[in-house]
Order: sequence, then C-alpha cells, then structure tokens
Amino acid sequence: MPKAIWADIVWFPNCIPKHSFCLWLTFHNEHRTTEKLRKFGVVASNPCVFGCGGSESIDHLFFDCRYTAGVWTRCLQKCGFKRSCKSWSGESQWVSEKLSGKSF
Repeated sequence: MPKAIWADIVWFPNCIPKHSFCLWLTFHNEHRTTEKLRKFGVVASNPCVFGCGGSESIDHLFFDCRYTAGVWTRCLQKCGFKRSCKSWSGESQWVSEKLSGKSF
C-alpha cells in the first residue's frame, strides 16, 4: 500500500499522539460532526456550536464559521502565511505541498 502524501505531516518524531490522531481523522473526513450525526439519525439538527447560524461540518468549523475562521487566519498569519482558506480538501492539498520536507 502506498504511503499517503500527508503521512509525515500527521506522524513524526515527538508528535503529540492526540493531535496526530485528530489530524488523521480530519484527513480521512471522519470527525463525528453533527452534520454526520444527523445523517446517521443520531441528532435532529446540526447548528454550529459557536452560534453563528451555520451547519456544523468540517469545512464550516474550520473555514466558514466567523469565529473559527478568524482563529485559523490568525494562526496562519503567526506562521507567516497570509491566505484565506475555503475548504478542507483545498487546505489539505496546500499543506501537503508546503510541508513536504522538514520545514515550510
């Protein structure tokens, strides 16, 4: 089985296992957001936990919610990146290309 292009981003020496596992879930689109739980019939609605009125999904929680998008943008700026993100699939592609070595 070929190695995933993001494997070294998730699993590396001295990684924090809990953080790596959460990132692994994200790359596999397996977080149990209320959007997924609603599809499984576990919950009736899926409002954003930050009260912005959107539906909770991976893309919403990372990029569309006003609160979390602001946090994510500030984190990227502190790392020297001035860019806006719109979807996890686009972001995962970008990060896989940028973090392909031992530095940005």
